[in-house]
Amino acid sequence: MDLLFVLATWHALAKLRLHTPTTLNDLDKETSTLGKVARQFKSVVCSAFQTKELPRETAARARRATAVSSKRNATKSRINVGKGKARAATDDENEEQGDTISKSPRAKDLNINTYKFHALGDYVDSIKRFGPTDNTSTQTGESEHRRVKRFAPRTTHKDYEAGISKHVQREALVNSMQEKLASLSERKKRTGPSLDEGNSQPISPLDHHAVAVSQKNFLDIDDWARANRDDPAVKNFKPRLHEHLLRRAGAAPADERVFTIPELSQIVIQHHRLYVHQSVRINYTTYDMRRAQDIINPNFHSDIVLLAPKGDIHPYLYARVIGIFHVNVVDHRLPSAGNRRTERVHVLWVRWYSFDEERKSGWRHKRLHRVGFVPGDDSNAFDFVNPAVVVRATHLIPAFATGLTSSLLAESRLARRADEENSDYWWYYVNM
Repeated sequence: MDLLFVLATWHALAKLRLHTPTTLNDLDKETSTLGKVARQFKSVVCSAFQTKELPRETAARARRATAVSSKRNATKSRINVGKGKARAATDDENEEQGDTISKSPRAKDLNINTYKFHALGDYVDSIKRFGPTDNTSTQTGESEHRRVKRFAPRTTHKDYEAGISKHVQREALVNSMQEKLASLSERKKRTGPSLDEGNSQPISPLDHHAVAVSQKNFLDIDDWARANRDDPAVKNFKPRLHEHLLRRAGAAPADERVFTIPELSQIVIQHHRLYVHQSVRINYTTYDMRRAQDIINPNFHSDIVLLAPKGDIHPYLYARVIGIFHVNVVDHRLPSAGNRRTERVHVLWVRWYSFDEERKSGWRHKRLHRVGFVPGDDSNAFDFVNPAVVVRATHLIPAFATGLTSSLLAESRLARRADEENSDYWWYYVNM
């Protein structure tokens, strides 16, 4: 696991499109660590196992040996003309024994004495001289060369350059037609809230997030809560929503204070309606100072990362978005009715993850951080989040080895995706 973590770290640093003295220094240190860990892996782990060739490797080596043997036999037949019969027979017997041995799997160990492994130490100097690796990488050209070569068997082999060129043009034409058909098909499907409500339109890069303006998909909060009263995710849904809106309105900082019922009633949700949206788009800036955007949808790509409060053991909070809403709010704390304007407020309904503090993780321990869902009987398992505080979406990898469980949350149609079958993974790894 140490080797896998170091390899992934080194690869991520080497592939950066923007470098600073800090990242180059980190890459230099990681290169030294990689060499140390690789040698340790070879001497400790590899020596504990007897590894042999794969069947296909053995077969390929046997074919090469047969080809060499046939050439050698042709040469030997000419040389053996002047040899005695006994000596020629002895040579044939020795050769047959050698061929028999060569067809059995040979021991095969990890070989780090190769040019590719040796050249890893030159990456830092190369980046300083020529720039990031995406400027000098031959991967694009090599991949395109392999793609074009696939057309060679389809040609007449007489004028294969022209034949390959025709196939490339045909492929480009077919791809263009497929893109047009897909575009037309997508327009016909724009009947749901995800596209018909305007999410297909570009948003200003100055805006942190965007939710569609449509109000045609809505729920009556009271009726919806009664219809789903057996779902554990709906427990205290309305009081929590009012508490979140009251904090957003500046009634109190986001602390542990509990609001009274009269205080909660000062925030009125117009028509008791909860307007439902299928996605929210989050703008962010990448490490190489480029604009990027995450589309968060409760059905997929729904995990988000937020900044943790100061003093927490981990700098980030993680949550899964299970609902995207907006409500029209009237604040009755204002002194006069003339000042009470309806305000549109976006909210994300989330299910929280908790950070595994007992697991040793991070760069020092060469392990990924791990999070797990907060148990459903915890009062803080579900909450509402302001989209403006979301940093971006995050990639969480299920810890398949720990297995599934249904003990964290009772059967819930709202808190789980349709394909999760009322169970959760115990833990998820945070892709760093």
